[in-house]
Amino acid sequence: MRVNIEGTSRVLPTNEIRRVTHWYGKLLLTKAKNPKIKVNIKLCNLRRKNGNMGDAVFVGNITNPTVFEVRLDRNLGRKMLLRVLAHEMAHVQQWAHGRMHDYSNGDIRWGKRRLNRRWMYRKKQWRLPWERDAINKEAVLLSLLQKSG
Repeated sequence: MRVNIEGTSRVLPTNEIRRVTHWYGKLLLTKAKNPKIKVNIKLCNLRRKNGNMGDAVFVGNITNPTVFEVRLDRNLGRKMLLRVLAHEMAHVQQWAHGRMHDYSNGDIRWGKRRLNRRWMYRKKQWRLPWERDAINKEAVLLSLLQKSG
C-alpha cells in the first residue's frame, strides 16, 4: 500500500501516521489487494468545515477502486486521531474488497443488497450497516494497536 500525507497533525508526526496506516492496511486488506491500494491522507481543519472528524472517498474507478482519499481533522487528540483513521481505513477495506459499492445515483450496495439513498437518509448515520461494520473494526484495530505498543 502506498500512503501519501498532506498537512500536519498537532499530536502525531507524519511518519507515525504513515506507519499506523500501513499497519491498519496490513490487517484489513488481503495480500493481493494491499500493494494495489493508494491512500492519500489529508490532515485539515475538517470540523470547522462540516462537523466531521474524518471521511473517506474513493477516487476514480467506481467498479474496482484502488485510490482513496482519507481526510482527518488535524486538531484531534492522539487517541481520537488513531480511532478516526482506523474507522476510515475500515471504509477503504469495504470499497477495496467490493463489500460496499456506490452507484452514481446515490444508492449503495452493501454485500448483496442494494440500498436506496432515500432509505439511508431516514436512518441515523451510526445505524447504517457499513458504519456499524466500521465502528466494530475500529474498536478491534485500536485494541490491537494498544497491545502491540
